[in-house]
Amino acid sequence: MQGCLVSIDAMGCQQEIANQITEQKGDYLLAVKNNQPALFEVLEDTFKLQERKDVALSEELDFGHGRIENRTCFISSDLQHVDTLKWKDAKTLIKIVPERYNKTKQIQEEPMIRYYISSLEADAKMFNTFIRQQLGHREQIALALGCDNGRGCFSKKS
Repeated sequence: MQGCLVSIDAMGCQQEIANQITEQKGDYLLAVKNNQPALFEVLEDTFKLQERKDVALSEELDFGHGRIENRTCFISSDLQHVDTLKWKDAKTLIKIVPERYNKTKQIQEEPMIRYYISSLEADAKMFNTFIRQQLGHREQIALALGCDNGRGCFSKKS
């Protein structure tokens, strides 16, 4: 696992998994949701309390799937409120804010803010690109399995 970046969705955001990855000399990028309420709150508060000038950011514009999306990635190395004994080798907190405009429906969609924790030190552009690629692969797998972007299954027409 040495030199690899292991990316896991919120279900795999577990301290034991993070520790196992870093013990094998890999890096982790873990999605954080309410299954880790204390960590989720720390991430929310960290980005709320830091001024925009104190956080590195990267923006990417994407056109596809009938929408226009501008993704802003904020990163912070401020781990003062993260329990680093539990989250071994944590170095970066990440916040992704997608702004989407649905061209078909001609509406601005509500942003779904996502949070991540990582043992990797990298810039916001790298995290923004990697997370987008990861989500794209997940959508491709879901569609191949007959699921609508992983949010629910539909029957395939023959």
